[in-house]
Amino acid sequence: MLTNTEDSVKALTEGIFHYLHPTLTNMMPEYIGSFTGEHELPEREYPATYYWINTTQDDDIQLCFNLTLLEEICQLIGMVEGIDVTHEIQVCAIATFVDLVSIAFELTIALDPELFD
Repeated sequence: MLTNTEDSVKALTEGIFHYLHPTLTNMMPEYIGSFTGEHELPEREYPATYYWINTTQDDDIQLCFNLTLLEEICQLIGMVEGIDVTHEIQVCAIATFVDLVSIAFELTIALDPELFD
C-alpha cells in the first residue's frame, strides 16, 4: 500500500486517466448540448467530464466535471490499486486531473476553434 502522499496522488491521478481513457479520447470531454444557462441543464447522470454551450453568454463554452463521479472513481481505484485514499489525496488527485483536462481542452479550443462551431 502506498503511504507517501505525493506517490499516492500521482498513482491515483494516473488511475483516473486510465479508468476514464475509453471516454476521454484525446482529452475531449463529452458535449452535452447548448443551453440558455446552467438552470436549463437537464437532470441526468453526467459523465466525469463534459462541456456545454451557454447561449446567453455569446456561446461561451462551459467545461464541467462531475466531482461526485470522480470521487467514486478515486475510491474504486484506491481499493483496486491498494492506495490509502485519504480526503487530502483524493482532493489533490482530482485537482490535478481537472487542471490537466482543462489545459488540454483550452489548447484544443485555441488550436482548432472550428471544432466548437
